[in-house]
Amino acid sequence: MICVDVSLERTIPPNAVDEVTYWLNFASEKITKFDIKPDGGKSIKIWFDDSNSGASTDETEIVRKVQMCVDNVLDQHVLDTNEINVLNVFENNKTLVDKKDFLKQVLSSNVVESLGLADIVIKDPLVTLVRAVDYTIRDLAKKFESQEYAYSNILPVNYLESLHHFDTSPQNSMFITHMVPDSEVANQFIQETVKHNGIIPKRDGFLSGTTHALSPAVCYHVYLHLRNSVLKQDLMITTAGRNYRYEGQNAFLLERLWDFSAREIVFIGSPDFVRNTRSLLIEESQRILAEFELDGHIENCNDALFLRGDSHKFDLDPNPKYELRLKLPYKDSHFSCGSFNVHGNIFGLRNNITNPQGDYLWSGCVAFGLERWAWAIIAQHGIDTTKWSNRLQKIFERYQ
Repeated sequence: MICVDVSLERTIPPNAVDEVTYWLNFASEKITKFDIKPDGGKSIKIWFDDSNSGASTDETEIVRKVQMCVDNVLDQHVLDTNEINVLNVFENNKTLVDKKDFLKQVLSSNVVESLGLADIVIKDPLVTLVRAVDYTIRDLAKKFESQEYAYSNILPVNYLESLHHFDTSPQNSMFITHMVPDSEVANQFIQETVKHNGIIPKRDGFLSGTTHALSPAVCYHVYLHLRNSVLKQDLMITTAGRNYRYEGQNAFLLERLWDFSAREIVFIGSPDFVRNTRSLLIEESQRILAEFELDGHIENCNDALFLRGDSHKFDLDPNPKYELRLKLPYKDSHFSCGSFNVHGNIFGLRNNITNPQGDYLWSGCVAFGLERWAWAIIAQHGIDTTKWSNRLQKIFERYQ
């Protein structure tokens, strides 16, 4: 193990530290840990594996990658010039759980069990809470007369390319491969696997190219489903599924998962319809937050990934994304549990979705991470359901 102090060419501003911390986990697979030193964001201490296997352990090369990672974040930080403003604050919980030893209580109760870096097992009350949140948001979608569909968990890579999905943050992508369809290759694979006590061979020639990827966002399936459509009226669709985003060492219990459940409501039509629908869904979401007695806030957000790349070609909304952030008392912080998005005509144009006059339609969506909602509920109310309010106990009993 080697420890190096990296003197940065650019100082990390305080409001970019969290973002830099996140992306440093993708700088090099050799880096085992790091610490942004308390010197005003001017340096980072890194520890990296100096073994001979795998990626290069050249100190100069790893330092260069750290500098590159920081520059990438700061370049985007400069581009994101809109100031973050809190729009709505929700204080619905009058008896926030004592934050002391919350994580210790959760882990000792086996409410959440970690089987590895990205493998999580959850049990009640979390299982029931995930179902309760999903059904509640589904009922909201039905109130708006949304159609409901179910989609697979995979998407063609060439479709994601057409959306310019890989223009930014490809590190989060998770690809699918399979055996080359050749009986001789399959036999060789079996022989080598048996020879090495079940360990699959690592050499090239056995696996196909990557034509598909695990779904990074539920709403992408809706746009693929509607591709080359002419819609005579505004449309709303709700769907639930799994999102897959490689998080590396950033994974932590239900705060951040490599795969998670999401319920989305997607709306497609005129600009006025899309904007008004988002506003109405924000209002309705406030009612749901009160129902679950959750504290948090909604803020505008610069991290609208669908607006990067060739975004200058499209009609856009000046406020493309609002983010729902719920309180985590044990950390004295908040975390993202949902978003309210207006995409402009980006997905309409990229998927050739038009009205009868040939205009590319606008789209928007609201998306909620179900496990994160459940985590926020127990973080704020505790894991002992008998100590919850009568209203929250009744919700839990309804969906058990």
